[in-house]
Amino acid sequence: MAITWVADWVSPEPVRTGHALIAVRDGKTVALARSGNLGSLLSLPTVVGAAYGAEALAIAVEGLVPIVPKNPVTGEDWQSGEAERAWLEQDGVSKNWVREVMIFEIGTRSGEAYREVIPFVALAEEVFWEETMTTSTDEGGLAGALIEALKKDPVDVSRVPDPGDGFAGDPVNGPFYEPERGRVVLDVGVTRSIGSRLDPGTAKFVVSSESQAQYLIDEGLPDWQVELDPRESPGS
Repeated sequence: MAITWVADWVSPEPVRTGHALIAVRDGKTVALARSGNLGSLLSLPTVVGAAYGAEALAIAVEGLVPIVPKNPVTGEDWQSGEAERAWLEQDGVSKNWVREVMIFEIGTRSGEAYREVIPFVALAEEVFWEETMTTSTDEGGLAGALIEALKKDPVDVSRVPDPGDGFAGDPVNGPFYEPERGRVVLDVGVTRSIGSRLDPGTAKFVVSSESQAQYLIDEGLPDWQVELDPRESPGS
């Protein structure tokens, strides 16, 4: 699944606020939305999945995992919330009690669920990523919610109304854009819509080339909502 480069864009901060919703289409990340409010992101998957025609969705959340078998403070097994308290109150990361991680909960349109956990170390303004620590199947939780959202059929790109010289097209009788054009209109429209619901600069459409970026900008997508996939950048 082509999502783990997104970890760099989520960019963990001293106050753990980096959560992201990721849409994958044709094996590539096509859209990203970031928010410190996980609830805001969880209101979007059904719309995002259908409008982008996503084959998979992922939620990236920052978290902490214990790396010692018992909580050094209590001497007992770790309980819910204790890893975060150890991080906040006892400097648990530097003491090697807990690890900071980015957790990707992934659901696919075919009903598969995955979880990938990537440890990281944040030093000053730099973040250093390590190899994926675990990959597991989990059909519940966030991944399950994403699978449920993807049960809604994708929007038919051949039925996107073409308003012509008017203000709105007829969704029943048309005329309709050609499918390729309908795809672009949908991508631009949903990205702008999501951007209006989140903080400025936190909803992006991901492109594979500068020419694709310029095309979307010409079609009405603000340049600050276009993100070049770094793996497609020259020298990557």
